[in-house]
Amino acid sequence: MRTIFSAVASAWPLSLLALAAIPCAAASLSEVGQGSGAQCVTAGVNNSGTVVGSCSPASVGGAMTAWMTTSANVETTLLPLATGQHCTTGGIANSGSIIGMCRTSSNARFAVVWHSAAPTSAPLRLLPLQGLLGLLADVRTFPTAFNQTGAVAGSSVSASGDTSAVVWLAGDDTALLASTRGDNCNVSDLSESTVAGRPAVAMNCPNASATLTAKVAQATGLLNAYVATSLPLPGGANYCTVKAINSSLQVLGTCHYPAPDLPRVSFWSSPGATPTVLSNGARSHAVALNNLGRAVLVFQDAQGNEESAFWNPATNTFTVIPPLPGGVRSEVVDIADNDFVILNSDNDDQDNEGAFWRAAVGTSSVGFFDDGFESGLVAVSSNGQYAVGAALDGDDNETGVVTPLP
Repeated sequence: MRTIFSAVASAWPLSLLALAAIPCAAASLSEVGQGSGAQCVTAGVNNSGTVVGSCSPASVGGAMTAWMTTSANVETTLLPLATGQHCTTGGIANSGSIIGMCRTSSNARFAVVWHSAAPTSAPLRLLPLQGLLGLLADVRTFPTAFNQTGAVAGSSVSASGDTSAVVWLAGDDTALLASTRGDNCNVSDLSESTVAGRPAVAMNCPNASATLTAKVAQATGLLNAYVATSLPLPGGANYCTVKAINSSLQVLGTCHYPAPDLPRVSFWSSPGATPTVLSNGARSHAVALNNLGRAVLVFQDAQGNEESAFWNPATNTFTVIPPLPGGVRSEVVDIADNDFVILNSDNDDQDNEGAFWRAAVGTSSVGFFDDGFESGLVAVSSNGQYAVGAALDGDDNETGVVTPLP
């Protein structure tokens, strides 16, 4: 499960933190190159170590290009929907499906899927919802999440701009409706587990109170249609939003309490369960959840600064994740299924650096690349063996990078 296109745009946003780090085993960055453009960033990596990303061109009018790496960490450009048009990637599943977006010759945007086993093949365009006898059909699509088998979820968009939450099963371009058509629900995550071959969908839907309702849809209806249910609110909360769902249908989100708005990270052991609310009493926001039911989050300390933390709801264990030695700012990015956490931190020179954290040994840097002075991580493989991001080289060019995690 992976949320896409929300984290990709920012390689190293940072938040204030004021704790010391514990040094541990180091990782090192390797370049995946700039073979598909002049300035390149990564978007994801799977358990096989295949990396995907996007590059901007060495010209003022060229197109963004999507790419994947070969076994030698060399970029291979992926074909667009239309010659000369933009494409970007959002991530890669363990199945080899590469999820992204491309523009058509008429500049319409569509969700697409390539496959790492056939990098020179044209992408599969994921189609919008169709109307009765072709009438009132939606006009474009946008991906927001995928799972490791290659299923994709996102939005089908009408000509008037209304959206519907939809799912595309692996290898299929047909949109399956997961919400009420045109209700503007937005998908936040997709489960690995399935009902009738269809994953569960976590989404946030506008409501009559001008807030959002967190929902999980499962294929339990007639003819395996999706049926959405609202997540229960904890006592005293105004509303909740959902961030992630795992293979056990455990759910992570953020619930909001009365004025002044007090958001607190919350965990549902199942979609119908009353949530466990993070008990530190601070403002907090959910970031990611792994298949073991462990989460990472950001919270506000007594000085008003945001800090990163690891939370195990089953034991209510809450651990602050420190920045790198000498640093005062960091922001958690993601958590793997082995509890490896990736983050971005400043260092004692106030430069931005990608890092990873493990409970037993603390925070460690992934370093810089080729005399550059900034790096940042954006994604980790689900098995915790690889992390990817971007770094500035000695000439201040942005290049995609990958590192094995020790």
